[in-house]
Amino acid sequence: MTSYFTCFIAEIKSVFNSLKWYEKTYYFFALFCLVLVTIIFKGDYFPLFVSLCAITASILNAKSFWYCFYFFTFTAFSYSFLAFENRFYGEFILNLFFLFPVYMRGIFRWRFKKNQKIILEISDLSFKQMLLLVLLGVAVTGIYGYVLRQIGSALPYFNALATFACATAAILATKRIIQQWYFWFLYTFALIVIWAYSLTSGTAQISFLILNILFIGFNWIGYINWYRLKKYLSDAEVCK
Repeated sequence: MTSYFTCFIAEIKSVFNSLKWYEKTYYFFALFCLVLVTIIFKGDYFPLFVSLCAITASILNAKSFWYCFYFFTFTAFSYSFLAFENRFYGEFILNLFFLFPVYMRGIFRWRFKKNQKIILEISDLSFKQMLLLVLLGVAVTGIYGYVLRQIGSALPYFNALATFACATAAILATKRIIQQWYFWFLYTFALIVIWAYSLTSGTAQISFLILNILFIGFNWIGYINWYRLKKYLSDAEVCK
């Protein structure tokens, strides 16, 4: 166990050492902003800690590093209860009953994958697949939003949209599909609206609003990194 933990820390250090200067700058800028805003607006420190884990997971995922699933798993489990406290029931259900097991599956899938070449593969969705996902998203947002409205959820249709976007992004992430980033962007914008609404009753959860504003940059970094890696792998395959 000790040797595995040592290896875990060593590999995370190697990933951060591989970050480009602007990636490191943005990561630590994000951490600083979250801490500063939480202190100034007297936010709760547990949401701050969850936000810091979410940012770390995001930067690891942006570098296509599978240890991100450890941080995503903790974030999903903790965040679900904070969402419940704020009556964002769609987020609660999404994180506890969908994302948590999906990320656990991601850990086991990549932890015991013996073929490292498969781990590096990045694939695309076809136009037809993307179109089907868009149509599915419209249907899910309408139907699930109505259900959430009936049970008293705050911002039911934004919750439903966030649920669809995040669930789709998480599934695509475990399958190493680059279009995951389109849905992460959509999820981020939905959450900005959701957590901005939460400020009407206090600033305890303000770190989540700042977190999602910062996630716009992390999503962009992730998309660029995955696009470059996909192109590199495609070129390497052609040269064989």
